Amino acid sequence: VRNTVFTGNPIYPFASEWFDGRDWTAEQAERWRRGHHLSESQSSLPQRLRIAGRELFGRFDRDTNQWGASLFGGGTIALGLAGLCAAGSRVGWFCSIWTATMLVAWLGLTHMPGRFVAPLVIPLAAALGQAAQRRRLRAATCVLVLISATFAAVQLVQLLREHVRWWSRKGVALTALAGATRDFVEAHPLNAVLPGDAYAWLIGDAAVFYVDRRIHYTVVFSRDPWIEFAAGGDSREAPSAAACLNWLRERGVTHVVFHWPEIERLRRTYGFAARVTHAWVQELEAAGLRRVDSYEGSTGVVVYALPGVDGPAGRSGGAANADRRGWSRDRAVP
Repeated sequence: VRNTVFTGNPIYPFASEWFDGRDWTAEQAERWRRGHHLSESQSSLPQRLRIAGRELFGRFDRDTNQWGASLFGGGTIALGLAGLCAAGSRVGWFCSIWTATMLVAWLGLTHMPGRFVAPLVIPLAAALGQAAQRRRLRAATCVLVLISATFAAVQLVQLLREHVRWWSRKGVALTALAGATRDFVEAHPLNAVLPGDAYAWLIGDAAVFYVDRRIHYTVVFSRDPWIEFAAGGDSREAPSAAACLNWLRERGVTHVVFHWPEIERLRRTYGFAARVTHAWVQELEAAGLRRVDSYEGSTGVVVYALPGVDGPAGRSGGAANADRRGWSRDRAVP
């Protein structure tokens, strides 16, 4: 009901070709489809089985000589499958059919992220419980539980060591991060580069939890109203670079941030607006956009200032209206 009221499509964003939903274009539908399907080189049955093994059990990394962690831990899956084999009861058979159905659907109908098959834990745990009730299998079940717990503990220790090493390279002890939310805010590069009264328009980047400035950002499956304006559309020519900057000025935007590594990553996977190129940014610079800084230690993340904005930086404008129309999300931090 909510989807129907807000979007016109009861199963938004799916089946947009059948329902006349609002704010979801054919381009967005294609981007969604492309982002949620395996590539042609990965869609064969052998490749799908290889992905399934990696997602369910992990895989050995020869570079680190460690077994890579999976969503559940390989021991958990092995333990549950053993329970299915041993649970010779109606419940056991039901759990077997349940598990097989989920695996077939996951293998054949999705792009196979491990989290999609997380509900497997339910039938596997039920089957293991059935097996443990059989007296002659209790000892074997206990041994399997111990092996699985040990395997999972080893993987957790590996993950902990990776995090400790990563933060150590930055000169921070992992234990010092507990309760240090404000430190993350102060350490975010955008908070150091942008003035306190800035209103920044972010292109590409949507990881903005610790940004303590007024910002506008758009996730990959939503439409950015500025980029849509800059692209022109089928009914009109693309506006000039000066017109694109004026569009931002009218909304009180003071800065623009291009996150090129993220833009290129999205372009390789889900797709990204063709209008956003280095050549277009050079046109914007020629029209007055002024490069301010780039993230310290980060290649390809560039901050630009927009001169000539009337009124206080960060005032409300079209971005907030766009948010209500479902185009994008405008986030203001007090």
